[in-house]
Amino acid sequence: MSEFFRMISFETPLALLALLALPVLWWLLRSVPPRPKTISFPPLQILLKLKPQEATPDKMPWWLLLLRLCLAALVIFAVAHPFLKTAQPITKTNGPLLLIVDDGWAAGKTWPKQLQSAQQILNDVHDRVVYVVTTSKPQKPNGVSAEAALKALLATQPMALPVDRLKALDVVKTLNPPPSEAIWLSDGLDQTSGQIFNDELTKQFGTLQIFQVANQANLLALSAPQLVGGDIVVSALRGPGTAPKATLQAIAGDGRIL
Repeated sequence: MSEFFRMISFETPLALLALLALPVLWWLLRSVPPRPKTISFPPLQILLKLKPQEATPDKMPWWLLLLRLCLAALVIFAVAHPFLKTAQPITKTNGPLLLIVDDGWAAGKTWPKQLQSAQQILNDVHDRVVYVVTTSKPQKPNGVSAEAALKALLATQPMALPVDRLKALDVVKTLNPPPSEAIWLSDGLDQTSGQIFNDELTKQFGTLQIFQVANQANLLALSAPQLVGGDIVVSALRGPGTAPKATLQAIAGDGRIL
């Protein structure tokens, strides 16, 4: 049970401060009696029932008070947006963290989930330096805070390019101070370099945590367009298990759908 509570986190933890108002709510509910009942006022009813069979209490029953306090606490927890963390990705070291993100063409389909995973990881980082290396156009990053790293990632979009993980390896080796831990947000495709990338990072850091957002079995790839008989022809490549039909759109540079 204790392990379950350790895995619970909140998107808006400051909302839990409202729990401090529960004693005040308890005092108000005890001080304010229930609303009196409204009954008809015929004279004969007064004569026939001089002694009332039911009396309105001057204080709220304890069970009703407890029920209302529990409902208020549940509303506060709902506002805090609790979620269950599937894993504890970040260790307790204080060294710099390396976050590698596949942002090539294969990440386009699952990019929102990639960003969600990155946000959950960076939310567990407090005062550690973070290096973010993307694999479509690997460039040497500056060490920044987790908040700055998350802000930069949220402004990033996947590129219509293949990943260059071997170049990313060269970039990682130039980081100073060197990171003490590495996490890889993978697009799920090997692309002839995935295993080498994994082996080299594992050798450098001892362990490498890999987050694969989704299975990419249904992914489509497009070849370079060719001019055939006055028409532009593009071949679609698909792996086993992919649906035989798909919808494609050609979009101009100004956003128009061609």
